[in-house]
Amino acid sequence: MKNTEQKNITIAIAEDHAKMRAMISSLLKGFGFKVVIEAPHGKELIEQLSQLELLPDVCLLDINMPVMKGFETACRIRAEYPEIKIAALTANKDIDSLVNMLKNGASSYLVKSSDPSEWKDAISSLVNKGYYCTEWMGMMLLDYIKTLNLNS
Repeated sequence: MKNTEQKNITIAIAEDHAKMRAMISSLLKGFGFKVVIEAPHGKELIEQLSQLELLPDVCLLDINMPVMKGFETACRIRAEYPEIKIAALTANKDIDSLVNMLKNGASSYLVKSSDPSEWKDAISSLVNKGYYCTEWMGMMLLDYIKTLNLNS
């Protein structure tokens, strides 16, 4: 695995709320990342990706966006740009959203109410290891799998 410095990590953001998008972008730039796309929804993100010569390392996707939801956006990115790492960055803190994002290509799931320093660690881990799992994700997935085994 490559060990990429933060200043070299490029990020695309899809977030429908303009103020939240600007805040996320500002935080990430403050951490030393380079934000190359700030899109209001998944369709716009996909369109901007198609125009770039150099793709971003990571796409951060909100789930509940108009035009193209995070699930569909993740699926399209995974199919068209498999080299891009995908993470949900959402207010949704439920197992259905988590599982759907992972099924559709995300390698991490970040909750907006979490400490932004976790976002920094997650992005670096996504680029360097290919995934990032929070304690919350691990607990939710273990509970989910246990439920599946009970119903088998």
